[in-house]
Amino acid sequence: MKLIKNIIILNLLLLTFINTAHADLKDVEKFTFKFTSKIFEIIQKKTSIDDIRKELIEEISENININVTAQFVLGKYWKQCNVTQQNYFKKIFKDYLILNYAPKFQGYNDESFNIIETKKLAPGKYSSKIKVSLSDNTNFEIILYIMEHDKKFKIVDIVGEGISFSATQRTEFYYIIKNNGIEKFLEILNQKVIKLKNS
Repeated sequence: MKLIKNIIILNLLLLTFINTAHADLKDVEKFTFKFTSKIFEIIQKKTSIDDIRKELIEEISENININVTAQFVLGKYWKQCNVTQQNYFKKIFKDYLILNYAPKFQGYNDESFNIIETKKLAPGKYSSKIKVSLSDNTNFEIILYIMEHDKKFKIVDIVGEGISFSATQRTEFYYIIKNNGIEKFLEILNQKVIKLKNS
């Protein structure tokens, strides 16, 4: 009798775990769908490029976790920065990320997308694979890596054609810091941001 009760309890716990996991994935898919739909809505507007760019910047800014991404791309150099340098880097890196990548979404028309697969990678960490179909009948896939914090989902990395944005920036920044030091690196990055703002 005791064995049967234990089996029933284990089954109930398993069902609860499965239902919770499915609920998590559904929430992640809702976030992915909402974000991607908004991006497509913006890029297909018949307005000026400046207006489209402004909306893209606002949308991307709202949905990225700059704290996690900034620490990852600096890697070992993050702890070598003082608090002032860390905060300054987060500010200019966010501007650099958005100004550098928002224009890449421009110029598309009549595109569509499907969420192919959403996975739970670890507690609070997920991936969502999206297939984008272009008007010329070609397709490509992107993967959003998403983290949950305080019941909110934020993007921490985007992978397209097998290339990670965060890993690419990490390699680029490592090279600059190694050859110039942290202070000079921050100056160089700030100059890149100024140039992007004026382009």
